[in-house]
Amino acid sequence: MKKLTLAACLILAGCQTLFESKVPLPGSYVAAEITASDSLIVAKDMVGFLANQFAYAKTTIALDPIRTEFDRIFAEELGKRGFGVIEGNPIPGSVEVYYAVSVLDNGVVARMRFQGKEASRFYTLTEQGLQLGGRYALRGAFK
Repeated sequence: MKKLTLAACLILAGCQTLFESKVPLPGSYVAAEITASDSLIVAKDMVGFLANQFAYAKTTIALDPIRTEFDRIFAEELGKRGFGVIEGNPIPGSVEVYYAVSVLDNGVVARMRFQGKEASRFYTLTEQGLQLGGRYALRGAFK
């Protein structure tokens, strides 16, 4: 139990250091262990969060080039919600969104960075699949 507590503290300390950095994420990252069904759950949830932050019918989201199944699903879900989506170089007025989706202990953690803000959420892995855990933690903004 002590080892698990220590590991959790070290992970949180590392996340804190990442989020205190004002340097943009070097690009989006998705762990190879993230399945297509997990990708759909996490991507839809991330899009829902972004829809609460931006006027989706009037916002273009700039993403890194699509390389993974998660990237494709995320871009597709953004489009379904009404966001404009571009890959690669942002255009004036677009919102750059970087994300990291990783496996952590008994679940998945998703982090997004956009306009100087960071949002993260943990999804618990159960026998029924990924379950939403808590609300998004949002730093750098009050909304």
